Amino acid sequence: MKKQKDSRRYIIFWKRVFYLVGLYAYKNHEEEMTAAEKYTGELIVRIDKAICSRKLYLDPNLSITKVAKEIGTNRTYLSKSINLKTGQNFNEYINNYRSEHARNFIRESLLSDEGKNSYNVSLTMSDVASASGFRSLRALNRYHVKKYGVLPSEYKNDVLTEKFRNK
Repeated sequence: MKKQKDSRRYIIFWKRVFYLVGLYAYKNHEEEMTAAEKYTGELIVRIDKAICSRKLYLDPNLSITKVAKEIGTNRTYLSKSINLKTGQNFNEYINNYRSEHARNFIRESLLSDEGKNSYNVSLTMSDVASASGFRSLRALNRYHVKKYGVLPSEYKNDVLTEKFRNK
């Protein structure tokens, strides 16, 4: 029910925007929804492209305003587009990229010495957090547990165990 209510608000919001810019002339609801969804889809593609190609998520001070400027829109459109397409808010959306980066960073750091006898067990989770754009280890832990169900240190131990097992 909440999703339906949010969708209606979103459609009304886009009606007003399109009307103010002259793109809307009170068409039927299906056409309105299609136009809003199309714009949202194009915007989310631009957001993903900017965030991935420039690795904006690695900036711990990244804000919705910075990303909006980067892709040439405003923070309201950006926020509503992310929310509609992913069901996440801006911070969750960015932390998703950061947590993926953290997992890849852990795996690559531990497995990069293939064929050598030394292992990079000195990798600290604070290093991982700062390299992934999180402001603190606590933020990394909180989001990683929320998304994957385990702490990043447990993931590190699993990677090490797998590496030693395969040796």
